[in-house]
Amino acid sequence: MGFLSKDEDNEKVWEICHEDQVQHDHEISTIFSLSNEVLISYSQEDSTLKVWLMNEEGAKCLYQFKFENTLIAIQYDNQTKTLACMDNECQIGVFRKNFIGTEEPEVVAEPV
Repeated sequence: MGFLSKDEDNEKVWEICHEDQVQHDHEISTIFSLSNEVLISYSQEDSTLKVWLMNEEGAKCLYQFKFENTLIAIQYDNQTKTLACMDNECQIGVFRKNFIGTEEPEVVAEPV
């Protein structure tokens, strides 16, 4: 996977960084950033969501969630530290974790 970023000194210059560790067994259909270091990726083909830590040391998969059905909505609320996922049957999984912090978070809610 390649990531584009602007040069800090020259906003007209873009750089691309390839990170081979950020991958799924199938095509990634959704990707979004929670912070400068935390990324979420989702593969619709196998209904797998992964949370990645990206820093100077490279990329590390922190968590992997496997869903029975295809997800149609994924949201993370930084204030409540809650990740919510809704599948195509309108079932909702709620996970309370501080994905952005450095401490190892604990799961306080299982998928419903």
